Amino acid sequence: MPRQIFYTHVMKTGGTSIGRVLQSCFSATEVFPREEGERTTVASKTFSHVLRELDADERAALRLISVHQPAWVAFAVAPDAYKITVLREPVARTISHLRQVRRAPDTPDDIEEIYAIDGWRSRLTNYQTQLFADTEAREAAAATAVDAGAMDESARAELAAGLSQFWRTGISRPMTVGPAELDGAKATLARYDCVGVTSDLPSVVQRIAARTGLELRAVPHANVGDPSIAAPQALIEKITADTEFDRLLYEHAVELAGASG
Repeated sequence: MPRQIFYTHVMKTGGTSIGRVLQSCFSATEVFPREEGERTTVASKTFSHVLRELDADERAALRLISVHQPAWVAFAVAPDAYKITVLREPVARTISHLRQVRRAPDTPDDIEEIYAIDGWRSRLTNYQTQLFADTEAREAAAATAVDAGAMDESARAELAAGLSQFWRTGISRPMTVGPAELDGAKATLARYDCVGVTSDLPSVVQRIAARTGLELRAVPHANVGDPSIAAPQALIEKITADTEFDRLLYEHAVELAGASG
């Protein structure tokens, strides 16, 4: 049985359901992030430095790590862990993400208006490919100190908007995705021990149980978006065009899931 499980929890893929099944097998002290109030927990799940700055003993005591972070984090902090992730058909995933974002107090109520905002669209365009193509070197190169006190009101507002978008996507600096990024994302995805797809979560749970020896209960359907918020056809067409590389990555995930299944 693997000593540690690392779950790269891609947003709006059914990941909360898998996470809850796994969490039920461990004590609160063995799970990262710990339930410490909603904002603290979400911050730990999203900001990679919180996990990376744990000392060696704290990290070794963890049995399950489940985060909304780029895939490179899994290999940087837990190279020997059993690594799991789940991908979803990209148009459905993006619409579900927009439905979740609209609940935030600082965003428009209309999902088409949200998608028209560059900060959101750039993060949601080929979102899954961005997560798996990103690298630690890219994050390190882009890291800069920010002095909000030295900014004018417009710059502070822009910073706040960017933080809100990062908070709700796990993508701090959006990247433009092309064939090279897709190849990198595919290679990273192939390094995972268990790759699943949202349309077949029970199979994912069965494979995890078989590999880890954990007694896992049936998958609940958790954190479901509001299906009453319809996506206009024009928005669907934009998202379809914007997720060309995510479609190819998803097809690769289907192949990997079938092979491991």
